[in-house]
Amino acid sequence: MPSSAGLFAHVARAASTVSVFKTASSSAVAPGNTPGSRIQDESPHSVAARAMEAVQSALRNESCSDGVVGHRSETFARIRLHFGRSDNHYRRSLAQSQHRLINADQAAGKSSAFFIFTPDGRYCVKAIDPSEARTLLWMLDDYEAYVASHPLTLLPRLYDLFEVRLQEQGSVVWLLVMGNALGGRNECSLRFDLKGSTHGRVASAKERSKGTGAVLKDLDFVNFGCALRGADAEADAFLGACSEAVS
Repeated sequence: MPSSAGLFAHVARAASTVSVFKTASSSAVAPGNTPGSRIQDESPHSVAARAMEAVQSALRNESCSDGVVGHRSETFARIRLHFGRSDNHYRRSLAQSQHRLINADQAAGKSSAFFIFTPDGRYCVKAIDPSEARTLLWMLDDYEAYVASHPLTLLPRLYDLFEVRLQEQGSVVWLLVMGNALGGRNECSLRFDLKGSTHGRVASAKERSKGTGAVLKDLDFVNFGCALRGADAEADAFLGACSEAVS
């Protein structure tokens, strides 16, 4: 599985009815939940920008000098429907302009991956290694069967996989499209990447310097005195989903 399989927990600030209505009417994501910077402003000619432009051209059925291959497209379309995402809705979101980019040196993880977020906050596009792509394609049928029978699963929502061949750079980029778990209308004040381990699981000073945009880790969760709270039925459902996801 890609490294994004870590379970994200977030603490959301309560928003007033007015601000929620304003956000909902203009966008599906609160301003504070839009990480990174606009890709057109910061890196218009980067590998990330060129790869994303190629995918957008392919989704619009437009010609492009770069080659794009969508792997197992029909299977991914069914998976999106399992999660309530129609093909038109999906294409419209990815075809928008003003995408936001988190470069590899800005990301919280240890990999060299970059991340691109759609303006509506619904999707995250992550660069992955060819080995991760092969593993995903190998397990995709099992993944589809699982999410079909577990609609409330906490596993990452994997929506598409593209192989982009950039002519000018002479390189191949694999892009995985996922649901953005932190793209809601309620603004997140704290974000945690929880893996159930304590070894080395503390955010670096560089990561913490990002303020409310930082992605914290397991020991930070403990040190902040955080807890996951809910009614008994909600807690049982949550723990049951966690157990199923790792079994």
